[in-house]
Amino acid sequence: NETNTSALETGQNIYIPILDAINDGEMSIHRTMHAGELGDIRNVRDAMIMGAERVGHGVLLWQDPIGLEYARRASLPIEINLYSNYRLQVEEDFSKHPFLSYLRMGMPVSLSTDDEGMFVTDIVNECVVAVTYTDITHAEVKQMAYNSLQTSFADDTLKTSLIEKLDTDFTQFESDWSQYTTVK
Repeated sequence: NETNTSALETGQNIYIPILDAINDGEMSIHRTMHAGELGDIRNVRDAMIMGAERVGHGVLLWQDPIGLEYARRASLPIEINLYSNYRLQVEEDFSKHPFLSYLRMGMPVSLSTDDEGMFVTDIVNECVVAVTYTDITHAEVKQMAYNSLQTSFADDTLKTSLIEKLDTDFTQFESDWSQYTTVK
């Protein structure tokens, strides 16, 4: 629950012992946190302090210059959920959503659906929203697709396989569409 709460205040009882156990070599587990959608603008920064390797949402990170720079330097992966953010009235204008700014700063942003059933969306809709309401380029959509695989918690063998498939799919797509983009 992000509303009017600090992630560090409410999450430390869960996240800090896990981070300690990881640092002590007692466990190996990936960490993510739903942060920066609602509530305190420092929640993404708090998530990083508590060892999150990736965050879901991160919209409010744009309002926290210290957290934003820390996230940029750490190459913090952010899963962006455009339609969820719209439905929850976090961002009412897709064209003003900060995800492209993050991506253009070099941060590993990827599109996500948050909760497909609750928000009646899927990854295709997320892509359509991004392309329809922003000035995103094909290269940026492509980068987000690669980011989603490279920053996933899948093992290296699966990641390699999925990235190879994505390479093949993009090559085919670009070949099929090249006839429409050639200047005559």
